Amino acid sequence: MPYGQIIELMVALILLESAPETSATHYGGFVLFFLFFLKTVAWFLFCLWNNKRSLLGKRAIRPDALDWLALIPLAADFYFLGLGAILRPFAMGVHLPSLVDLAGLGLFILYLAISWGTQRLYPGKTAGRAARYRLIFQRVSLLLPILLPYVIITIVIDILVQLPIPRLHRVFTGPNAPLYIFAVLITFFLFFLPFLVKLIWRCRPLPSCALRDKIEAGLKRQGISFSDILIWPAGEAMACTAAVIGIVPRFRYVLLTPCLVQNLLPEEIEAVIAHEAEHVRRRHLVWYLFFLISYSLVLFRLTDPIVSFVMSNPSALKYLMEMDSLPKSATALIMAAILGLLTFLFFRFVLGYFMRNFERQADMAVFRVQGHPFFLISALRKVAFLSGIDPARPNWHHFSIEERIRFLEEAYSDGGLLRRHEKRLIFSKGIFVSLSVLLVLLPNFLPIQSWQQKARVNSALFVYNQFIKQNRKDPEWLTRAGSVFFENKMYDLAEKAYKSALQIDPDNPEVMNNLAWLYVKAKDKRFYHPRQALLLAMSAAGEKPESYILDTLAECFYANGYIKRAIETEKQALKKAKQNRKYYKKQLERFILALKRQGINQGTNGDISIKDH
Repeated sequence: MPYGQIIELMVALILLESAPETSATHYGGFVLFFLFFLKTVAWFLFCLWNNKRSLLGKRAIRPDALDWLALIPLAADFYFLGLGAILRPFAMGVHLPSLVDLAGLGLFILYLAISWGTQRLYPGKTAGRAARYRLIFQRVSLLLPILLPYVIITIVIDILVQLPIPRLHRVFTGPNAPLYIFAVLITFFLFFLPFLVKLIWRCRPLPSCALRDKIEAGLKRQGISFSDILIWPAGEAMACTAAVIGIVPRFRYVLLTPCLVQNLLPEEIEAVIAHEAEHVRRRHLVWYLFFLISYSLVLFRLTDPIVSFVMSNPSALKYLMEMDSLPKSATALIMAAILGLLTFLFFRFVLGYFMRNFERQADMAVFRVQGHPFFLISALRKVAFLSGIDPARPNWHHFSIEERIRFLEEAYSDGGLLRRHEKRLIFSKGIFVSLSVLLVLLPNFLPIQSWQQKARVNSALFVYNQFIKQNRKDPEWLTRAGSVFFENKMYDLAEKAYKSALQIDPDNPEVMNNLAWLYVKAKDKRFYHPRQALLLAMSAAGEKPESYILDTLAECFYANGYIKRAIETEKQALKKAKQNRKYYKKQLERFILALKRQGINQGTNGDISIKDH
């Protein structure tokens, strides 16, 4: 599997999901097209220049690193050219918002294709145009079994959200939506990925022959169930290799490339199959799934606590707030870069560690199957030669060919090496599981609500002070700041914020309503002014007789002793309310109960005060 490209796609998705929905730049159509064209040509010329240096034996960027650099033109499209903001109105118009991300993935594949098309196929060799096109097609085909399910599922979810089914809307747009979507993707991959691999990679069954009989017998001895053994015409993209696809036995396939079948001895192929079967026997694919789910859960569980903790610190908050002076695209890119870096580090160092050692564990199967490692060693040397792989060069998910051979030779002479490797792996898995469980449960023991409260107060206080210093006029934001101060019983600052908003917009019903609520609900007697509250609430209700404003007016009538008018007003609020009707009913019951407790006759005319304010 093209593990490197899969991680690159994940980071690309993070970039696309984090891109700003609006663009700070307003280029005309011609200018935008010209900049896009210029950037794409620049990427093409850079890849050509790098390939030329490589052919001349000069220092150049490795092909796998060049693929990572393809994220740069993608970021330029969505963070500086504002391509997402341009595409979004069309996507929303056809009720398929995921089209923006899918278009971004298409562009990323284009930039990868440019990189692949300018690379040499083998060390020291150039290739013709047809060979390059063939390589691009093969590499895109390798990614399609991963991309196609994502495309289908995201479009289906967009359609489901449009249906008049509230539960579906809550599931796929609520705070836990990423987890539900992730679960759907994982389920799809478990059952349909092997079929897509067989279809898209144009695999065909290995005909009945002595080699097939030998492979089937070997798999049977190891207790491995499978659906079929397939020939995988991978071409130059994955020239000489084998793989096992699928966790569920009914949907599991053993894959062999023609290069492997044509150039390896039957005993060498048996050793390679023993290696692949050991991945199944040791449930390595299940562990990879567990690692991915654990990372997603940990990230999901810790994101809010970390953000709340950072923002509860005034000094850290100050630096974060100062980022508001940067363009939205720059701020969004920084956030995406942090998340992308975390994902890269997890795959590169945590998952990479386990993948390398799982590969080593799979190599150890030849000692049980064949009693010695020599056929696997000769197979590894042939694969390195036939695929043009530098045997001394490792990658993030495999030890180098030389390292693997050296380990097998040492294990053959030192039987204890295998046991020590097993123990180290068990210990490593235990550490990972323990840390994952600890990190997932950790938020249950953290004072997150306290951090969130401090974060809200600190952010409101910081921005409020900035507003006052800069003499900015934004009544809507001052009202929101006042609400945060009120919730945290900072009545003096809440009153200042509301009054500052009223100075800018004296007839704003929202501000009058909030200030009235402060004056009638404040626990501090210094800010309890029910008569002022009533005047403000009456003015607000006159401007905007919405349910929540009428509720404030009813509360003010009640506080001033006009209980019958409070009941009448609350009835109006309940009648207008479309949401949270339980609250309005509870308020109405409270006022009626107060009226009964005072022993007021229902036939009495006029309002009777509970107490004289």
